[in-house]
Amino acid sequence: MENTSAVRQLRKVGAIWIVLAPIGWLMAAISSVKDDTTYQIQLGVFTVGAIAALVFGVAAVFRQAWARLGLVVLSWCAAMLFSGPGLAMVGMSLWSKQWEMALMAVSIALVGLPFAAMALQLQRLIIEPDRPIPVG
Repeated sequence: MENTSAVRQLRKVGAIWIVLAPIGWLMAAISSVKDDTTYQIQLGVFTVGAIAALVFGVAAVFRQAWARLGLVVLSWCAAMLFSGPGLAMVGMSLWSKQWEMALMAVSIALVGLPFAAMALQLQRLIIEPDRPIPVG
């Protein structure tokens, strides 16, 4: 892939993660988890994720080649965060023949697909860190 096109793709995904960072944190902050310890752990994990998303997103927007690896990891983690529990719920609901729950679980699992697509797209990018990244 051409270096300029790869940088453009990296900047686009970086901007997406900059927007998603506060949304992800807000999802954890307004969560209705009943156990205080679970809530605090969840909020801590999402806070670390939001900070990482902002750091790697800003680095990608400013054309830093090292940001690609961080965004790949974040994208795969987000894909697993939605798809993993969704697929587990699909299996459990099909086992107990709760068809409505299975449909809802499939919709949860499908939310992870755009994150997996971002991760795969970033993994295919070839950005050479030794050469200066062109501006423009």
